[in-house]
Amino acid sequence: MILFFTNATLHWVKNHKPVLKGIHRVLKKNGRFLLQMGGRGNAADMVKSVEKVMIKKGWRRYFTDFEFPYSFYEPVEYTRLLKEAGLIADRVELIPKDMIHSGQDKLAGWFRTTWQPYTERLPAMHRDEFIQDVITTYLQQHPPEKDGKTHVYMVRLEVEGHKN
Repeated sequence: MILFFTNATLHWVKNHKPVLKGIHRVLKKNGRFLLQMGGRGNAADMVKSVEKVMIKKGWRRYFTDFEFPYSFYEPVEYTRLLKEAGLIADRVELIPKDMIHSGQDKLAGWFRTTWQPYTERLPAMHRDEFIQDVITTYLQQHPPEKDGKTHVYMVRLEVEGHKN
């Protein structure tokens, strides 16, 4: 039996139809797949903070014609895509996840490494300033705990299925 597995990558792909057709193509009969990716509502409060910063006078020129770079699907929508690709959904569900960082610097580091579609639009000399602006904006709504820990509410879409 062939098993296809992917973890926390597919939300970087805008169109999942070709991906799912490819999974169908490589799986043998009764082959299984397990996919995990950001789902509908993933990091929604961070997204709002980024959007607030992007429209500020100093930053907006870098984001003209910018399109949201992630695909955060919901279960009903993803189940339909699976069916269209000839795959059978055994489980498709959103799973909440609390991403905890041990301080503001760690939160900024996470942002720096995972929100590159935003930061790459900026001149290198302004990236840290932009990141700090986003983190400050986010923490105004979601202040750190007394011990400095920060939280980002994440949502994962987990998909298990098979090919008949």
